[in-house]
Amino acid sequence: MKFTAQLIGNLPPTPEQIAAMGAIFQRDYEYANAHAEEVSTAVLPECMRPSAPLISALGARHGLRLQDQGDRRPGAGRPEIVWCQSVDQHQDNIHGLVLFWILHNDAMLFRQKGMHCVPAVGDVILFNDHLSHGVDLPNGKTWDQMHAQAYFGGVSWPAEYATKTTGS
Repeated sequence: MKFTAQLIGNLPPTPEQIAAMGAIFQRDYEYANAHAEEVSTAVLPECMRPSAPLISALGARHGLRLQDQGDRRPGAGRPEIVWCQSVDQHQDNIHGLVLFWILHNDAMLFRQKGMHCVPAVGDVILFNDHLSHGVDLPNGKTWDQMHAQAYFGGVSWPAEYATKTTGS
């Protein structure tokens, strides 16, 4: 089966969730830049957890379920905040399928295989972190035009097919 990333729905975040994302970015911004981190992660704030059933329902429409959050395999089942200020094409090889819920986007372009989009706040993207993906500045924009604190961020919810299939 050939996988293609896709936008699967929209779940508007609460003001508290948007504020929590902004606070994490502000807290971690200088550290990430000082250490040349391309992608930063943080523990999921408690205010994000009530959205799990809604994210799960969006995934279920596409034959997916959230990974068991009690799974103790490395990287398995743990939703987390993820943000970047653009990142070249790369493979994480951590979760596989991910439902990525956008909480902030300064007009940055998400890319994976045939999907190129500028997701809006609240959009949920299904992608596979085992396949090459990245986040770019908008076409023709430079950091000077974007201001140095532009970023793309949200919650990464590890997912899996509800019914395991062979060859996927």
